[in-house]
Amino acid sequence: MPNFRKGSAAILANPQRSAAANNDGNPRPQFVQWEQEEKKFIQFITPLEDIPRVKMHQFIITGQRDDGSFIYNDFVSRRDAALDGPDGYDPIWTRFDTQPRDRCVAAAAALEPIRGSGNKIEGWEIAAKTNRRGESTPEVGLIIQHPANFFSWLATYESDTGNAIQDRVFTVTRRGEGINTRYDFIATDFPSFDAGELADLSPNIDEYLSYLSDENRVRSLIDPLPDNAKISRFGPVKAKAPAEEESAPWVDDETPKNTRFAALRAKIEEVNE
Repeated sequence: MPNFRKGSAAILANPQRSAAANNDGNPRPQFVQWEQEEKKFIQFITPLEDIPRVKMHQFIITGQRDDGSFIYNDFVSRRDAALDGPDGYDPIWTRFDTQPRDRCVAAAAALEPIRGSGNKIEGWEIAAKTNRRGESTPEVGLIIQHPANFFSWLATYESDTGNAIQDRVFTVTRRGEGINTRYDFIATDFPSFDAGELADLSPNIDEYLSYLSDENRVRSLIDPLPDNAKISRFGPVKAKAPAEEESAPWVDDETPKNTRFAALRAKIEEVNE
């Protein structure tokens, strides 16, 4: 297995804000995700020291269905230091000029409170997730988020309190959208759910990341695409040329805020001259 960077040091290293089933036999795990302003009770399964930080391409368009809808796939860049480094095969980056972004991956469960008299929380049950076919499954899966706006809070919490994140139930609320998305955490004092039961339902992170980084899979899905293919709904990470700018002078939702504000000031000054 690749030796991806893991733990608090990897999560906190230079932190900055910088679909349907796939068509290639992807053993797609379930994910824990939030709607805007949604609050979930979350118990993490992966210990902090085992949470990997990887360079990931997400929502890459690799084809179209008969109805015209896009087929999306995710990839781990072979240029990640845990794989082949700068010489790794990554045509998404080198050919299509779309850089990977740092992501951390953890297994977690969404819980529903069991309430007793006075509406007091007395325990937990695993929340159910219903898919488009009306099938319900336990909401246990992977959380894939940027280190800075999600996992860095957990690393700081564990460092400051000495409490392991898998031994607490957190309320996690998504706020905002787009570049303004953030997650608000509150550590509850309620007893955690049975760890053994959650572990039995947990996806294997290392196997999934190994699958996403398989070079043969990259070649089979990316190499056949024409050079002018649109492969990302987000577009390239690098900024557009000034002549092509239509609104804000940045396109990367992870660009540091001070960089974005400086670019905006420059744009305003240029207009006022």
